[in-house]
Amino acid sequence: MLSKICKNCAYVMDYFLSKEWFQVLIIAAISAVLAYYSLFYFAWGTGFDENLRYILSTLPQTQGAIVGIVASISIVAIQMVSQQYSTRITHLLLNKTFWGFIIAYIVSMSYEVLILGFMPTARIPVFIGGYEISYYILIGILFFFVYFDFLILLPYMKNTINGLKPENVIDSLINSISKDEIKNYRSLDSENKDYKSARKIPKNTLRTVYYIIGKSLKSDHYMTARNGIILLGANYSVLAKKGKFKNKKFFESYIDNLKNLGLTAYGTSFSISREAIISLEKISKFELNRNYDLSLRALNGIKKIGLLYAQEYELKIDKSEEKELIHIVFEKLGNIIKFILSKPKHNEKIISKQVTFKIMMFSEILKIFELILGKLNSRDILKNEAAGTLILDALNNFSKPVIEFMKTNENTEFVSEIVCNLSKTLKNFVKLISKANEENESLNEYLIEIVKIYGIILELISEKTSEKTIDKILSDISEIWKISNGKFKQIFGIEDIVEDIDNAEKIKCADSLREQLLKKISKQDNN
Repeated sequence: MLSKICKNCAYVMDYFLSKEWFQVLIIAAISAVLAYYSLFYFAWGTGFDENLRYILSTLPQTQGAIVGIVASISIVAIQMVSQQYSTRITHLLLNKTFWGFIIAYIVSMSYEVLILGFMPTARIPVFIGGYEISYYILIGILFFFVYFDFLILLPYMKNTINGLKPENVIDSLINSISKDEIKNYRSLDSENKDYKSARKIPKNTLRTVYYIIGKSLKSDHYMTARNGIILLGANYSVLAKKGKFKNKKFFESYIDNLKNLGLTAYGTSFSISREAIISLEKISKFELNRNYDLSLRALNGIKKIGLLYAQEYELKIDKSEEKELIHIVFEKLGNIIKFILSKPKHNEKIISKQVTFKIMMFSEILKIFELILGKLNSRDILKNEAAGTLILDALNNFSKPVIEFMKTNENTEFVSEIVCNLSKTLKNFVKLISKANEENESLNEYLIEIVKIYGIILELISEKTSEKTIDKILSDISEIWKISNGKFKQIFGIEDIVEDIDNAEKIKCADSLREQLLKKISKQDNN
């Protein structure tokens, strides 16, 4: 308990210390304390007033030199960073922190010049604007400004250096996107419009982010590119919630940029494409109940990256990055299926339109599984035993969530549609495996896995779906009976069916399954 409290306290402190306004407050408090005690410990004897006048005359010069040096260093650093990334990030570096630092020194120097003119030779109160101000208060304020100006150098330099880090530049750019920019987002149309002023050219901060990450890829700065993609994925929901205004084009461009970065990253660092897929997964789930088109767009981004890696898969390398990334694609698609089939939160109403969207998304995901494996099979990769494990990976990622969903949900049209789509994909998988199985008998084990899945489905659908759905499932089974060479005889313990059957017997088999299933339903009804 104590360790948890300490950890929470450390987290809170780290949060506040990372904020510039909190750093300024701390420095102001320290400066005030130092100024207060300086009034008691300074020597106020003979000659102090003359020394004070000398100090007041030299302090502005010293502070002016400091401002000049710091400003020059900052501008040089800004120029170097702008050349490395983009000239469009200058406004981020010449920010409130920079101008706040300059203003702090200007105020301090102005006060020192002002107090030099008002400072009397005798230590008597000074009247400014008709108000009597104690001599010691004026000196205390002077001490405060001196301490504050010198102490503020430390966090300013630290924040400036941190702000020049590539990932911090990207983070600042993303956070600088306002709801007005999202609302008014539009592509450049110089062909039909005359932009006679730079201010009239549409602002496109998102394009700058994409440009920086793309340039990092070309320069082999893979860590910068990876971190930039992570930030894009993490900040999508924040930007989507900004204000009441929504501009679909902005978010379409956002998703397309992530997809293009994932595609461009092929042949560089594997982690970049992986992070692009993870970011697209987050967006697809976030938009599922908000905007089907954007959710589908993110899903298609995952599909294109997966298809690219499937196309470039090298058969000779059993543990290639291509294979690993395809596994990741299957895993993320499975996560989206789990999200689609998850129960709604408390008091969350699901409208029929959302149910339709979920069914359509589920169908699209199953098609992606088929497309990727079909691409691999077209290059004879699935005949390789190591690559064949992708089939089992795909089966597990889309079938297990559906089975769990069937176990925990009542008979609804939604359940029926999900099961029908699953059966259709299983049927296509049998065709795919049977085709690849002609030269690789080891793929038989995957057919057995499909048999098990169908067995579980048949055990559940009698209570969970309509008669129409049951008929559809059994029709799929009868259709693939011959293709699978009788492997489906294990379903419901039908062991007496021989493998060599003609079309009539195949139909009879389907009828037999229907009869047994109807008997099972009747028996359950009687119970």
